[in-house]
Amino acid sequence: MTWLELLDWIEKHPGTASWVQAVGSIAAIGAAGFIASHQSRAEIRRRREDERERSSGRAGRLYLFANELCEIIKGPLNSEYQQGIESVDLKFARVFERMLDRLNRNFDDDLDAARNVQVNTIRACLTGLIFSLESSEHTSPEDRRENLERYKTLAPKMLLDCAKLLHSPKT
Repeated sequence: MTWLELLDWIEKHPGTASWVQAVGSIAAIGAAGFIASHQSRAEIRRRREDERERSSGRAGRLYLFANELCEIIKGPLNSEYQQGIESVDLKFARVFERMLDRLNRNFDDDLDAARNVQVNTIRACLTGLIFSLESSEHTSPEDRRENLERYKTLAPKMLLDCAKLLHSPKT
């Protein structure tokens, strides 16, 4: 049957046109629902992918931050010729204060629990370093060295923990 024959048959039978219109309306409503559902699922997938990318970026920034801290602690902070020199200690304390400020600004809105644990660990490390360096004039060289050694051994562990976050399946 051709389209013309079908249209002719519909015209000859009263009431059929209204049934065709009803079926067409139902089909149009179903198609609109399908399209809306498809668009909604696509939007949800896009948002999840965006969040994964943001999460991966945050994990990468945290790793780089921990690496920077680790390099400072292992390197110039522990140079033998600089240990116990008050002016050098205060300069390093200012560096760590700026790092702490940067850490607080960059990760204050992160909702990932595992990253927050690492951020708080790094925050505590920076705070301890700042306190140790600012109070070095009031402590013995042995106490200062012991405090810095504790942070020197903690830094690689923090870096490793941040690396694990970088490669976790959630990111």
